[in-house]
Amino acid sequence: MSGERAARVVLRRGRERRLKAGHLWVYEGEIARVGGDPQPGDAVDVVDQAGRFLARGYYNPASSIRVRVMTRRREERLDAAEAAAVAKEIGRSPAQASGCASRRRSS
Repeated sequence: MSGERAARVVLRRGRERRLKAGHLWVYEGEIARVGGDPQPGDAVDVVDQAGRFLARGYYNPASSIRVRVMTRRREERLDAAEAAAVAKEIGRSPAQASGCASRRRSS
């Protein structure tokens, strides 16, 4: 995500509790709105109603599990190779995967 802003998934009010408790999936029914036109396999930021960052993960509009959380750290970027694998799994070519240009950093 070199300079570009990630797509955002905004949760419905009160739906952040499961995510804060450690769950790794965001279900379709927990989402209030999606901004930035993410494509299948794209990295998205998950935020609460106030816009506070909660997590980052991969988006799949064809699944009831819309986001698979990969990190809860805002500064951590998702791995490009991993994004390509996710995109391939959900039917996109790896070249179409976006939003994941830098390698995952471990601190």
